[in-house]
Amino acid sequence: MEETTGKWVGLIDALPEIVSAEVWDQCRAAWEACQAKGGYSTLAREFGEADLAYNAGVYGSTSPARNMRPPVRPPELDGMDAVVSLLQGEIVTFLCSDIERVRFYRSRQDDYQTPPNEFWRLCSFRRLNPRTEQASFEDFFRSYQVRCGMPDRIPVGLIQIFRAEETAASSSVKKPGGPGRPEKAETTFARSVARAWLEYEGEGFPQRGDQKKCEDYVLDELAKKGWKLVVSTVRTVVKEESAKLAAENQSENQKAEKEKARKSANNWNGH
Repeated sequence: MEETTGKWVGLIDALPEIVSAEVWDQCRAAWEACQAKGGYSTLAREFGEADLAYNAGVYGSTSPARNMRPPVRPPELDGMDAVVSLLQGEIVTFLCSDIERVRFYRSRQDDYQTPPNEFWRLCSFRRLNPRTEQASFEDFFRSYQVRCGMPDRIPVGLIQIFRAEETAASSSVKKPGGPGRPEKAETTFARSVARAWLEYEGEGFPQRGDQKKCEDYVLDELAKKGWKLVVSTVRTVVKEESAKLAAENQSENQKAEKEKARKSANNWNGH
């Protein structure tokens, strides 16, 4: 068995790597939309108070105000709830994938538990309602709790995943300038597919969702060959190949500029 080293990292800290780039961008955009209107907690509190006042006025036992109009829920709240639902779906898929070990801290036992991955399949997310605004989307999502058939709920901030780092002696990926076996065939193939996509579409992902399109294309091509790589590995490959292509293009542009300058200088000297 290959020995590995690594560390436990918080689920929230790993979100940008776990979820797709497209969903992560949508979460950030929804958060910024709420912030522009005062923040999610403020919007939720104001709507809740208006809804209570409406119900008290319409269904009050003394003098109901039957002509009151119900309050309209801010679209920013609906937008945030929609993207968080997508986020939760991708988190559950990851937790159940048996890709990495997952544990959580259970306060009743004052210890960590590492359940089987299927433990997370039927979990549901519920959000607390803090009175103060959070400073970031990560802090906002930290107010969620997960319930998995237990009496108590697990704060998402107490869920951790183990990030293994293979030792130099057992690494399956050859590191530049160092020892190791050649890169896995699946990863090499993923690089070639990602490179082909990038050379056709262009590096840098100028449009929102471009990186996700590239990742999906690589995963589809792997599936056609009966191969499989985890999404985080494909995402790393796509980013690395995009950076390589950008560096190569920059180098080619610099060479072209130097050649142009050289020819211009020669033409000037000839006159």
